[in-house]
Amino acid sequence: MEVRSFDQLGPGEIEEWKRVQERSAALESPFFRPEYIALLSEISPNIQVGVIREKEAPVGFFPFHEIRAGVAVPPGDCLSGLHGLIAAERGAGVDPGELLERLGLHSWSFSHLAPGQALFEPFVFEYQESPSLVVDEGFDAYLERRSDRGHTNRNILNAERKARSLARREGRIRLEMDIRDPELVARLVSWKRLQMKLTHRRDLFIGCPWARSFLDRSLALKGDDFRGQLSTLFVDDRPVAALFGLRSRRVLHGLFLGFDRELARFSPGILLLVEIARRMNEVGLTQLNLGKGSEFYKQTLKSDSPVVGVGRWSRSPLIGRLHRGRYRMRVGLARSAAGPALRGAWGGLQRTADRLLRRSEGASSVAWPIKARGEGN
Repeated sequence: MEVRSFDQLGPGEIEEWKRVQERSAALESPFFRPEYIALLSEISPNIQVGVIREKEAPVGFFPFHEIRAGVAVPPGDCLSGLHGLIAAERGAGVDPGELLERLGLHSWSFSHLAPGQALFEPFVFEYQESPSLVVDEGFDAYLERRSDRGHTNRNILNAERKARSLARREGRIRLEMDIRDPELVARLVSWKRLQMKLTHRRDLFIGCPWARSFLDRSLALKGDDFRGQLSTLFVDDRPVAALFGLRSRRVLHGLFLGFDRELARFSPGILLLVEIARRMNEVGLTQLNLGKGSEFYKQTLKSDSPVVGVGRWSRSPLIGRLHRGRYRMRVGLARSAAGPALRGAWGGLQRTADRLLRRSEGASSVAWPIKARGEGN
């Protein structure tokens, strides 16, 4: 086991990383690509990679972000939609305690543990749904897949009706599946920040100030192995909804979905996703991951329901049990009748802290360490 920064990895190690990732359907996500870690390493400090070797040959890679001495989270934690070990067997033959010790860590927290990561399953506090659209055989087959799994397509048909109504009222609807326009990224970010404010969530772009730079840099990348993709729905020349995601060959993982609230009655976000589903096969995509959560639009459009794990991997069993108990208590309160009031009060405190942080730091664009988690969609 060796621990290195990404720029210390040799070309042979990076090529083996790519081969491991490309051979496994469970690792297809853009969050498991070396290019993702490379880009993060340019704008966010303290990202390292544990390289697992057998007979001197690299066989596995474990990227992590040490937020303080001995305490780590996945790289790009507030944006990342899947976490885990990048290895052919995804942990076979690796002892968790030994791995953590060799990494020089006391704990590793995760909120989106990928399916099939057996090494970390004993440390999961809870599994949560992460809906996705599988459109590998076309849009009609996607609708049939939903029906076969007991999902109604009524809301999708209603979206098509709303699209016709919107077109009659406002103008021609068109989708730009992959548009490279920083001004549209800025528009999407403003929509998303307003949504976070209205739903009493912490502003991710303050908690993770490097996130905005990450969007612009990933959008500038070329090729389908790894890059940012901005899909935008227009009415005539007016953008009304947008999805920013990361692409890795056949998989698109949505990060941010936003829309013009003036047209909310037409459900422009759902209209956008329906149109994306229609076009995915044309551009070589077979899967769109919507990210963890139970929001209405995800339940409306999902065809598959994989689950991701939330938990904490600790070298101390006692500390691990304490964190598990604290998590369950916090989640229990959040899901109780008092949950909405608690979220509103906590969101207000966080926004106040963010304002004070901005005043103390000024307009600095320093790539601070990750300080908060936010919604990845």
